[in-house]
Amino acid sequence: MESSIQPLKDQLVAAEIELQSLRTSSANYTTCENQLRVRVSALESEVESLLASLDSERSATEEALSRVDSVTSSYELQLKEKLEALAGQAVELKAAQERLHEYNVKLQTLMEERDAMQTKADELNSAVEFKNNHVSELERQLETLGINVNLYFLTWRTCEQSSLKPRSYLERNHKSCLICLTRQLKKIKTSLRLLLDLSKAKVALSAKSSRIEALQSDILNAENLISNLNGKIDELVSQIESSVQNLKIFATN
Repeated sequence: MESSIQPLKDQLVAAEIELQSLRTSSANYTTCENQLRVRVSALESEVESLLASLDSERSATEEALSRVDSVTSSYELQLKEKLEALAGQAVELKAAQERLHEYNVKLQTLMEERDAMQTKADELNSAVEFKNNHVSELERQLETLGINVNLYFLTWRTCEQSSLKPRSYLERNHKSCLICLTRQLKKIKTSLRLLLDLSKAKVALSAKSSRIEALQSDILNAENLISNLNGKIDELVSQIESSVQNLKIFATN
C-alpha cells in the first residue's frame, strides 16, 4: 500500500514544486507586465510629445512655404515688370539704331554733296576773284565811259553852239559814241549777271552747310539717346540678375 502511495506522494511533491515555480513565474510575469505598462505609457507620452512637435514644425514649415510663395510671387512680378521694361527699352534702342543708320546714310550723302559743293565753291571762289578783278576793270571802264560821255556831250553842245562842225559829222560821232556806250553797258550787264549767279551759288552752298550741321546735331542726339538707352538696359539687366540671385538665396535658405 505504501509502495503504491509513494509514487503519488512524489508526484504531489513534484506538482507542488511545479506550482511554486509557476507562482514565481506568474509573479515575474506580473512584474514584467507592470514594467512594460510603465514603459509603454512613457513611450506613448514621448510619441504624443513628438507628434505635437511635428505638428508645430509642420505649421512652421507651412508658414515658411507660404512666405516663400509670397516672396517668389513678388520677385516673379518684379522680374516680369523689369523684363517688360527691358523689352520696351530694346524696342526703343532698335528704333534709335534705325534712325541713326538713316542719319548716317543721309550724312554720307550730304557729305558727298558737300565735297562736290566745296569743289564748286573753290571754283566759284576762283571765279569770284577773277570777277572781282574784272569788276575793278569795269569800274575803271565806267569811270572812263563817264568821262567820255561828259566829253561827248560837252563837245556836242560846244559844236552846236559854235557850229564848227557840220550836223552830219555830229550825228555820226553821236551814233558811234552811243554804240560804244551800248557795248560797254552790255559787258557790265553780263558781268553783273555772273556776279549774281555766283552770289546765288554761295547762298545754296551755305544752305547745304546748314543742313549738314543740323543733321550732325540730329546724329549726336541719336547717339546720346542710344547711350542713355544702353545705360538703362544695363541697369535693368543688373537689377534682374540681382533679383534672380536674391530669389536663389532665399529659396536655398
